[in-house]
Amino acid sequence: MGRQPRRLAEPTEGRAQPRRPGAHVSADPGKLCPFRHDRGEKMVVCKHWLRGLCKKGDQCKFLHQYDVTRMPVCYFYSKFGDCSNKECPFLHVKPAFKTRDCPWYDQGFCKDGPLCKYRHVRRIMCINYSAGFCPEGPKCQFAHLSSGQWVPHLLLLPGNLTGPLPRKSVCFSTLR
Repeated sequence: MGRQPRRLAEPTEGRAQPRRPGAHVSADPGKLCPFRHDRGEKMVVCKHWLRGLCKKGDQCKFLHQYDVTRMPVCYFYSKFGDCSNKECPFLHVKPAFKTRDCPWYDQGFCKDGPLCKYRHVRRIMCINYSAGFCPEGPKCQFAHLSSGQWVPHLLLLPGNLTGPLPRKSVCFSTLR
């Protein structure tokens, strides 16, 4: 059952009409407007013109000139992360989700493995934290695990000390 639109209790004559979110109408954008306004310049190459199919000619709002820096985004690459056309003229922009780390992998296990839509980054274990205290705290570049956690993709290497040697002795010969 969908929600019904709310009716206004009083007429809106003489007042600005409410717009749906995301809608933007402005006769004079001015310098304070947060939205992008194209100043008569055609910003993106016309995808129909690229294939010789644009019927709008000079009336087209898109650029009718091949410019690599103004190509439209490739639909297939943006949707599926892959494009099979080796000579695709469109921009191949990495999908945004691959730029974020996988929270499950960082916790120790991701059920999706290599098919996960998030990035899996191997981390090096902080030897100071594992010994009891890391002077870098949350700013430390190495992984901090709670006691009892063990994650196979975390490495414990001798070169990752950020402070004095821990009081516990650690044998690194088994890591070679």
